[in-house]
Amino acid sequence: GADGTAGNRDSLFMTYKNMGGIQQALTMIRRLSDAAGTTGMEFAKPPGQPEATMRVSMLTELTGEMIQLGRSADASHLFVDGVLDKECPLVFNGGVHDGNVTKLCLETPTAQRTLTLPDASGTVITSGNREDISNLPGLQGDNTLVYTGSFRDLSDIVVPPKPRVTCNFECANRSIRLDDGSSNLCSDLDYSNDRFDAFRVYYLLDSGRDDTRDSLPLQQREKLSFSTDTISASGEVRAALEEFWFQYENQTAFQRPRMELVLRFLRMIAEEAGLDTAGALHANMDALLQMQSFGDVFGMEQCFVCCGDASNIAQSLVPSRRARPKFCVGG
Repeated sequence: GADGTAGNRDSLFMTYKNMGGIQQALTMIRRLSDAAGTTGMEFAKPPGQPEATMRVSMLTELTGEMIQLGRSADASHLFVDGVLDKECPLVFNGGVHDGNVTKLCLETPTAQRTLTLPDASGTVITSGNREDISNLPGLQGDNTLVYTGSFRDLSDIVVPPKPRVTCNFECANRSIRLDDGSSNLCSDLDYSNDRFDAFRVYYLLDSGRDDTRDSLPLQQREKLSFSTDTISASGEVRAALEEFWFQYENQTAFQRPRMELVLRFLRMIAEEAGLDTAGALHANMDALLQMQSFGDVFGMEQCFVCCGDASNIAQSLVPSRRARPKFCVGG
């Protein structure tokens, strides 16, 4: 049955021939022997028939110890148009024949289920490799993660508001225009300047009643109180702000009216400076409160929240740097 080709010598061809004399080679059967010591029989495509196909339309069992499907990832494709039976239909050994395997098992489905693998590379997280969570980049963006436990009851959960400022820029490259018309990089600003007092009132000022304040050094707790020297204000202004804040001492940090605290601070500072708070300035203050924004100084607020250095943070001139959330694993 050889066709003259060296590779097909000593091969057996199974040929179809009808009554009209038309014939076609269906498959080529040849002895299998290679340098790796593999011997046996090979069913191959007949010469000149690259689309030749073998179809087995009956129950088939392949029970050999080693069954190879395909030649390579580039030249071979496997299509399974059916159901993979059994509870653990796939077993992997990682390319090492030492008796250890990983089984891919499924619980018995009670309805139609779909598992979707994303168009991305990464590590699958399971209950057995939770330590790999520390290798993830963390959560990004303005959305807040709220864990409800196994009860999924959100009725008693107060979802925190999203952050006012997102630190998604490089401080050394961020330039803003100040109220005097000059431009500065965030990393070059003097955060001890009075122009940042309103932000310090909003982000830092407190009376020290939070539980976490007790763990701070006394000097640090003092700088976070209404008597802090990082804010330029008279004793009367500080006392009025503290009296206003005291009535909310039993509320959470998210419930306390920080914008109202800033509004009172700005009004009293303006009054002490002799400005007319009953006219346009008063209207602008109310607009700021309604917009929940510091208006045109938003660029300064971004610098204040995101770009203070370690010295600024230690002096409580700016809030602590925001870090990516960390997952707590194992309690």
